[in-house]
Amino acid sequence: MRVSWPIVSPIIAPQHCGGWQNTGHTMLHRHLNHQRFTLAAIDDVISRGRWQDWAALRRAALQDQSLLEKVQRICRPHTDDPYAQRYHFWMHYAEEHHAS
Repeated sequence: MRVSWPIVSPIIAPQHCGGWQNTGHTMLHRHLNHQRFTLAAIDDVISRGRWQDWAALRRAALQDQSLLEKVQRICRPHTDDPYAQRYHFWMHYAEEHHAS
C-alpha cells in the first residue's frame, strides 16, 4: 500500500518571534501553532531538525542567552543515552556558549 503524505508549505516566521528568516525553509513544529522557541519547539528542532533548523536555533541562542538554558533543560534527561547524539551535541554547545 502506498501512503501519500500531504505537502506542507513552509511559513516564514517573523524574526522577533525567534523564527527563521531568509532561509527558504522553516520547520513546522508538531502540535504547535506558533514558531517561537518554546521548550517543545527546541526539543523538536534538536530531535527532528535539519541543518537549517539547527542554524536558526544557534543564531537565536547567540542573540538570547536564555535559550541556552532551555537547550540544557531539554538535553539533560538525554545525557545518559549514548545514542542520543543530537542531545549530547546541543548540551555541549549550550555549556560552552552559556554566559560567554
